[in-house]
Amino acid sequence: MYNRAMTTPNTINTIEDLARILQEQPTWAQALRSLILSQELMDLPETFASFVQEQRQFNARTEERFNSLQGSVDNLRGPAYEMKTAGNLRSLLRQHLRLRNARTLKGPNREADEQFAAAMDQAQENGAITEEELNQVFLLDIIARARDPGPGDVYVCLEVPVTVDEGDVTRARDRAEIVRRATGTPAEAVVIGESTDDRAAGMIRNGDARLVIYPYG
Repeated sequence: MYNRAMTTPNTINTIEDLARILQEQPTWAQALRSLILSQELMDLPETFASFVQEQRQFNARTEERFNSLQGSVDNLRGPAYEMKTAGNLRSLLRQHLRLRNARTLKGPNREADEQFAAAMDQAQENGAITEEELNQVFLLDIIARARDPGPGDVYVCLEVPVTVDEGDVTRARDRAEIVRRATGTPAEAVVIGESTDDRAAGMIRNGDARLVIYPYG
């Protein structure tokens, strides 16, 4: 009669013996797989992992190219969009932000209003703002002065991209603060565009700037 106690460690009499030996001897398990499976099936885990990595890289490249293309399109449309916005600024501010009697102080192809520019220069000379901050103010796409139902006269500091991103909101906010410090007059940070990205939308909800959605077409 068969006596299990007399079997050697590598004796195989049951499927359990085979499973135990393959667990104890990984090289045997690999050899057995090579006998049972084709090379294609043997390579399948590595092949699938490689496919997943390549797909991720492809997706990343596609997204990067799309964002680059979107940026190029926005750059081409940007000047015309600014001009259109400037031409309708008075009605846009009144309709969307309840700011009335808006008067443009700086806009596309338009130098800054002399009185406003002189006031900013004086603020820089007095040390209220730095020279770099002064330069930042004149990089705003549009500067206007309007009447707010609450505080009264306000400056409106506008960035006018086609697609509003985090940088646009940050620039409008920071430059409006410079104008406020330089003039002692409230200044509204405003961004105007066709749409916003998620980060910009979050900043706008937090009160960093006010938003006007204005279709290009």
